[in-house]
Amino acid sequence: MTAQQHDDGRVDERLQNLGRVVDSGKKLDKALRNAFCSIIGNKYAAVLADGASAKWLIANCRAVLVRHRGITGEHRANILLALDTCDAANARRGELVHGITTASAAADGEPGRSHCSPGCAPDSETQIWPAERILEVADEISAADTRLLCAMRNAVSPELMAIGEALAWEERRDSGTRCE
Repeated sequence: MTAQQHDDGRVDERLQNLGRVVDSGKKLDKALRNAFCSIIGNKYAAVLADGASAKWLIANCRAVLVRHRGITGEHRANILLALDTCDAANARRGELVHGITTASAAADGEPGRSHCSPGCAPDSETQIWPAERILEVADEISAADTRLLCAMRNAVSPELMAIGEALAWEERRDSGTRCE
């Protein structure tokens, strides 16, 4: 198989959209860390959240939220739904990242098998994701991020929304790297 057989001329578009997935994923990870810290209600939660995977953050947000007495009713339900959306978007991100094969890899004779479940990757045997499907994943991640941020804003105070950043700010202040 040659690269021409696998390259529909949209490699640049696929790579650009893959960059959008990465950027959206970073924003989602930050939103999840902030949600975790906000639900815990303590700036030191940032120590636990730093470097934690999205899967860990989602699971632990759920675990604490279910027992949280300050967030009740509709707010709790909305945050849990937003976490479900984040979980699904994160799973799609994983399917894409772990299942993607570039046209050049297929041309080099690599097998092009996906590590994800059947049906999660695109239509060809080489698992080359079309640009549109990659963009759909980026959009799904962005929508999950927005849904979580909105649910958290409606449920907690502005001070709690920023609590995950408080420890980092204090560390910058204490190390003398404040803005003048």
